[in-house]
Amino acid sequence: MKKAFSTVLILGCLVGSILLFVSGYSEMRDAVSNGLEYASQIVSANGGMDTETYQILVTESIRSRQLTGFVFTVIGGLGALMSLSKGIFFMTQVVSRCSEDKKC
Repeated sequence: MKKAFSTVLILGCLVGSILLFVSGYSEMRDAVSNGLEYASQIVSANGGMDTETYQILVTESIRSRQLTGFVFTVIGGLGALMSLSKGIFFMTQVVSRCSEDKKC
């Protein structure tokens, strides 16, 4: 029972980390188009704005989306690596116990 729970927990963490990694990567990949779309919506809502303010708005919007994507990607990647290392360690322990006890 404990082995099964540990395996499910490790796999759940691995899947969650991979999903976080993929969402962060897609956020970084789409940062420019999403940032331009966001700035365009702001300009439409305000009825226009000067070029300097628009440029600052676009730049900061893109930068914040890239940063968010980067953080998600790093956290997801590290989480996946940790899950894999825990899974490998766990499986090594199970195999060594099975070879010693002959009860698997």
